[in-house]
Amino acid sequence: MGNGIRISFVISMARTHHTRQRLKSSLSRSRQLQRRKDQTHNFIQKRHQMELQKVIGELEKKFPLRLAEKWDNVGLLVEPTAFGRGEKKVKTVTMTIDLTEKVLDEAIANKSDLIFSYHPPIFVALKRLTTREVKERIVIRAIENGIAIFSPHTSVDSSAGGVNDWLAAGLGESTEVKVVQPYSYQDPNQALKVHVFVPEDAADRVREGLTSITGVASIGSYKQCTFSTKGSGTFFGGEGTNPAVGKKGQLERVEELRLEMVCSQSALPQLREKLYQVHPYETPAWEVVSLQPLPVPATGQGRLVTLKEPATLKEMIDRIKRHLGIPHLRLALSETNSESDRVIQPKIKTVALCAGSGVSVIGKSKADLLLTGEMGHHDVLAATARGSSVILCEHTNTERGYLAHLQKELDQLFEGKVNLLLSKVDADPLVVF
Repeated sequence: MGNGIRISFVISMARTHHTRQRLKSSLSRSRQLQRRKDQTHNFIQKRHQMELQKVIGELEKKFPLRLAEKWDNVGLLVEPTAFGRGEKKVKTVTMTIDLTEKVLDEAIANKSDLIFSYHPPIFVALKRLTTREVKERIVIRAIENGIAIFSPHTSVDSSAGGVNDWLAAGLGESTEVKVVQPYSYQDPNQALKVHVFVPEDAADRVREGLTSITGVASIGSYKQCTFSTKGSGTFFGGEGTNPAVGKKGQLERVEELRLEMVCSQSALPQLREKLYQVHPYETPAWEVVSLQPLPVPATGQGRLVTLKEPATLKEMIDRIKRHLGIPHLRLALSETNSESDRVIQPKIKTVALCAGSGVSVIGKSKADLLLTGEMGHHDVLAATARGSSVILCEHTNTERGYLAHLQKELDQLFEGKVNLLLSKVDADPLVVF
């Protein structure tokens, strides 16, 4: 019996040791799996987030802030300190036309890090931040909840492929889309053009001296951009002069080059100083010409669309309602189309449009149809008297549908690293009963 007990005890101990080994092995595998899950989770978390400044940088490339109207307030409007300290990144963005308190509640609930608000919630200057005014409360609560706010507004309106181009795309096939108010841009390095008159044998020295200055003779990525033409210069040196060429007291004629180059406003004082150092003449002959801003293709406010085939007003109404996803709109017939049965007659070949409130942009356009969100009573009367019919869809109805289109574009732009959510509570404040 003793031996049997000992043998049973040894077998039991062996089984216990084997069980413990299996448990250890199982625990080890579980820990390894958990570590892999954690690593995968961390990888996914890192993959699905971006630095705030990277997000803003991409948005400003797509919608350059310089395209915005001077009266507008665009760009990054609110930046909680956690972003600046590197403690917070952008994982979720709520996109909205208007940033109301309801939209902010929604953004807080879905843990948004950034709100893309088409209309700027800070438009006029804030003199204080209290809880009395809605705009102030929105800013305070956004900061408290670590939510940044970005608004592009009229930079989107002006951009190629922006809200006005999206609006134009819903009208039907077109043969031409023109910008109503083209945007012109002045490159700071090309604000001025400088003409320097120099003897041929000194031209290279003067050219090298002037083009060595930052902001001089730069066009895009090219440096030392100059142009020269040959000519003949004359001068008569009076008393007290010491001409480098010829003699004082007589008319001199010298073969010269007119050397031309662009120059920034800030570089002009340095250019003048350098010119007097390298030019052989006692008093160099030179002139400065101000350059006009140049129009940027396909950018600016409003669009004038020429349809490939004329459409009836009824067809245009149906297309617009379908494109904007709205059940109704308002129509004012031109005085040449004042009878109700004229709505079905082919008439519309050209459409002038502007999202939002477009009277300042398209109010006086010569087009068969004016399309915008809102216009004043007397502006509508003036337009119809000039022979244009007017369609008004309410201000934000001409803008809100664009966000779904933009959401897809931004998802590609951010390579799926950011969760883009369209607000479900953002809506036109006006309803029809």
